[in-house]
Amino acid sequence: MPDLDLHAPDIDITPDLNLKMRIRILAQVILDLAKTCQVSKTDLEYCIRKGIIEKPIIEKIFISFVDDSNITKGEIIFEIDWEKLEFLAKTNENITIINKIDLNKLLAPQLDPALYSELTKFVIRLKKKYRIQRTIISYRYRYEYMKNESILNQTREYLHHAPTKRRQQDTQDFNYELKTAFQGLDGYLDIIIKK
Repeated sequence: MPDLDLHAPDIDITPDLNLKMRIRILAQVILDLAKTCQVSKTDLEYCIRKGIIEKPIIEKIFISFVDDSNITKGEIIFEIDWEKLEFLAKTNENITIINKIDLNKLLAPQLDPALYSELTKFVIRLKKKYRIQRTIISYRYRYEYMKNESILNQTREYLHHAPTKRRQQDTQDFNYELKTAFQGLDGYLDIIIKK
């Protein structure tokens, strides 16, 4: 069952409404994918609602896998291409991406089953190999929301974020990177897997 309301109203699809529907589906897909990473959904859900659905603030979501020595051993990055999303919503104003989707099931495995499966397997292998103890979520904002200190502070306050320090990473073992577009969303969500 989706966490967000994804049902389209019974009116003609306009570019603005198509954009809103695409953003809600994007948000739900990110939530579905994050569930496979076994992250705490509460904070992520709030940030997605405020930083993706309400305002187009978040550009990247980093999920870091930390071992028992407090070192990041792997990372999954969700990268949103806002320009492409807005362009597709305007040019495909009569096309919605919710046709033929069962809204009572997770969206991510329906829209891109191969990537969803690969991500799930990656998380299981990573957790087993490195004795991962927890996952940490961090965010990067779009340029216009951090172009100066005042705007950045307002953005952090809006999202209830505090400045964070860069975590220690075992980058010697970061020899694997896969960057791929999530196919069910017309390629405006990229997923980068590092370990």
